[in-house]
Amino acid sequence: MSHRVTARAFLSLIVLLAACAAPSRSGAPGEPTGRAARGSPPSAGRAAPPRSASTGWEIGGAGGVTLGDGEPANDLTTYGVFARRRLNDVWAARFALDRMSYDFERPAKLLGITQDPGAEVVDAAATATTLSAWIERTFGGAESANEWFAGAGLGLSSVDVDDASGPVAGGGSFDIATDAGTEILASLDAGYRRALSAHWTLEGLLRVNQHFADWKVVDRVSGAEGTVDDYTTWSFLLGIAYGL
Repeated sequence: MSHRVTARAFLSLIVLLAACAAPSRSGAPGEPTGRAARGSPPSAGRAAPPRSASTGWEIGGAGGVTLGDGEPANDLTTYGVFARRRLNDVWAARFALDRMSYDFERPAKLLGITQDPGAEVVDAAATATTLSAWIERTFGGAESANEWFAGAGLGLSSVDVDDASGPVAGGGSFDIATDAGTEILASLDAGYRRALSAHWTLEGLLRVNQHFADWKVVDRVSGAEGTVDDYTTWSFLLGIAYGL
């Protein structure tokens, strides 16, 4: 399946979820709905869940580790900022700007080049900056300070990879350049959110990212060429948000 077709399929899913998330208009004009209609206070001894009653917006940051299968990376440091807009009691839209830093593992091996075993293994430093949009559904009681959530999103990631050079077994050297370009990310996540106060929340989540990639890798000495195609990563993140 092509990158374009897959991306369109995920985009269609997000549009469908967004349509389902539209606030209900079944009540009379001016009649409160959802939590406002219930009007009951949160249970004693529990923090009131922040629902950003004034604006519906929350802003926050998250960080953690992302794991891969080794091509192009094993582990990636991930951090970023996000904004979430609650649409109603259960649906929200989220926008995020994330950055990942990692090593492109053994690019010489990818090209079939055997590095001098007496030298330190050469990796290439890489960074990725990702802008993404999500639709999210929450699960939990209306007055609960705790909620589970799940979401789906699409993102664009600009990847930059440093050159890598080193000695070749038997003599000579390699000098590898990588053009990673822009990746499309299709992601699913699930997590748990806990209200700390009327404004602050703490959350943990697991995210699965499908990277649609087309890296071009070339050794400028030997002319050997290779590619990095689509790959999957798993992120474990901890975040905190403030309701405006």
